[in-house]
Amino acid sequence: MLGTALAIFLILSFFSIYLLRFIVNENTVSSYNLLDIRTRNLSISGLEHGIQLYKESGEVNYSPIEKNLGSGDYTISFDQSLNQNGTNLPYSHFTMLKSTASINDATRNTRVFLSSYPDAFNLAYFGDNTTFSQSGSNFNGDIYSNGDLSGLSIAGTAYTSNGNGGTIHPGTPPEFPDNNRTYFQTIISEVPVDSSGSGEEEEEESYEGWPVQFTNCNQTGRYGPSQNTVNSAYAGTDLDGQVNVNNGIQIWTVPATGTYTIETYGAGGSNGGSSAGNVSGGQGAKMVGNFELTQGQVLHILVGQKGSVNSSNSQYGGGGGGGTFVATGSTYSNATALIVAGGGGGGGYNGGSIISGNTGTSGSNGGNASSNNYAGPGSGGTNGNGATGSTYGGNGGGFNSNGSGNYNSFSELGIGFKNGGNGGNGQYGGIGGFGGGAGGYGGAGGAGGYSGGGGGSWSQGGAGGGGGSYNGGTNQSNTAGYNSGHGYVIIISPESSPEEPPAPTSYTETGTINLNGVANTYGADVTFDGAIVNGPGKIISSNNITITNSSNISGGIEIISGGKYFGQK
Repeated sequence: MLGTALAIFLILSFFSIYLLRFIVNENTVSSYNLLDIRTRNLSISGLEHGIQLYKESGEVNYSPIEKNLGSGDYTISFDQSLNQNGTNLPYSHFTMLKSTASINDATRNTRVFLSSYPDAFNLAYFGDNTTFSQSGSNFNGDIYSNGDLSGLSIAGTAYTSNGNGGTIHPGTPPEFPDNNRTYFQTIISEVPVDSSGSGEEEEEESYEGWPVQFTNCNQTGRYGPSQNTVNSAYAGTDLDGQVNVNNGIQIWTVPATGTYTIETYGAGGSNGGSSAGNVSGGQGAKMVGNFELTQGQVLHILVGQKGSVNSSNSQYGGGGGGGTFVATGSTYSNATALIVAGGGGGGGYNGGSIISGNTGTSGSNGGNASSNNYAGPGSGGTNGNGATGSTYGGNGGGFNSNGSGNYNSFSELGIGFKNGGNGGNGQYGGIGGFGGGAGGYGGAGGAGGYSGGGGGSWSQGGAGGGGGSYNGGTNQSNTAGYNSGHGYVIIISPESSPEEPPAPTSYTETGTINLNGVANTYGADVTFDGAIVNGPGKIISSNNITITNSSNISGGIEIISGGKYFGQK
């Protein structure tokens, strides 16, 4: 028992000694931290002393000042040249005030930068030693001028460099940069001067209502809009009363001379039916260029229309989309092409990339049939001419000439721009859109364009070829296979560079549409009026969708509207 008690006593003794050493060390650290804080405060007190000296005299030409406060000492000094790192101060009016404080073995340094600029409203005028005089001027605070003062009402102190009109600054006046008159004189000398002698500024012409947009005016099918249709479509717009019509081709007169940006969008082809692979029609091209136009110049604008479906024979190849044309001349029959966007070919077998409107001038060949090529396919046109070759599907029209060589049993070929630009009929297949789109005859119709697209072959209808395009402008931007709806034209004036407006504000579908598992997408309001839409598939619009009671929508169709949906009642 005695041994156990002795062991416990020894352990407690050792622990007490360790605990005592820990407390002594901790007290030493705490004492040093407290001393460090007191030293920092003393150093800051030294700064306050130096700042007060500076405020009272404005002078910094002091030798180091040593003071004792409490149990510590501090030293303050002014350096007008160097900072704490020994490098030059950035401005001549700067001074570094340094305070060093010591208490026992703790030493701390603090610094602050002072400026000789007075705490006052500055009328220095960049070194110009002139008189500032402004009758009726009132200043509530202090002001400083590098010249004289006269005629001012000042509530505070007016410091001047010489005392004229105010009080001389108690210290050395601050330095000011020199006024570089040459810099401002050079700017003034470069301002254009009116040399007309009239003394009046010439007003620039301004043109409101840009850009202008030409549409299909809600017209669909083979033929273009009438004058009444155009008048109704453009009523209340910037084109109201500005557009005449000849055979569906819109005529517009350039209002002012300048460089215009013209954008053309070819129309899409219609989808192929069950005997043509249930394939979607091709998309029209987008062509953009700048053109030098003259006031009074006449433009002939044919807006291509989307290929449509013959509801009684919808199982065959689709109709070709119309090309969109802008040409200039006295009449469309003798006009010169400025810019043309080819349409998309009708949907059918073996389409691939050939059904898209091209950016090159030639049209694409038609597609082969899935079974046997009884004839064709048609060959795409070149050099502004219609497509050629013996084939079932109609050959698309070009700028100069009609499509040719196809069977043309029911007037399927597309008509060239100079001949009026009508689309081809579609007795056994889709109907070609206005703008030279060809109709289907088993095989799909080729698209209209600068050069026409070839018709598709048969048996089991091949696709129609996309139309060729043309761009005679500068600063071009051309895109193949861009637009699936009706075509349109945008003209931007020389004085405006607005954002591109959206594609046409509304669509109207009246024919038969076979979705075949794909989606028909519209970038504006769309109305299905007397339309037959066969699913499965989707109808998608970024805005409103309206389906009238005369339409037949069936087959598992999903309708997605970004606006409102007005269904059948």
